[in-house]
Amino acid sequence: MARNALRRLDGVEAAAGSLQQLWVSYNGLERLAGVESLGKLKVLFAMHNRLAAWAEVERLAGLCDLEEVAFAGNPLEISVGGGGGGGAGAAGVAAAAPAAPAGPKAAGTAPASESASTTTPAPASSASSLYRIEILRRLPRLVKIDGSSVTAAERAAATAAGLVGPAAVAAAAAAAAAATAPPSQPPPPASPSVTAA
Repeated sequence: MARNALRRLDGVEAAAGSLQQLWVSYNGLERLAGVESLGKLKVLFAMHNRLAAWAEVERLAGLCDLEEVAFAGNPLEISVGGGGGGGAGAAGVAAAAPAAPAGPKAAGTAPASESASTTTPAPASSASSLYRIEILRRLPRLVKIDGSSVTAAERAAATAAGLVGPAAVAAAAAAAAAATAPPSQPPPPASPSVTAA
């Protein structure tokens, strides 16, 4: 469905029981309404659309099988540290983000062969990395974002910055359930054995 000048994803719910990959890049999408019904979805490529609201990413939080997303080229990518006015929690994410590596592999200096790799993570202090952390704050189960594997440092930075939206609600509910659960009872003491003399 890529490159079809789509403005909406009308009828996508009809594939809810079977659709595992949805490629809707290079359209005019401002919303992802309907995608949250795709319970089997594992991959969503929605690059180069008009997605500007983080609520559109948050609507995907209930998709338990979702492993990979691609949102590069959307306004929300530049909304975090890239000159677009800052996203929700951008300051906290910047503080939680790990420092960039020193030397020739600093932001924007990777050789072309390395930057073309789909598994090389972005430098940690770049605007791209802040954007990735913002996505992880909303979708903490992801394995890949924009073709690059999620790193342990990104996952830690997202956790340190705090989860957002439905992910935060789910984490809070799990913590509350653990706090209100009755303490586990230790097993009854063993009866002393009596030996005959």
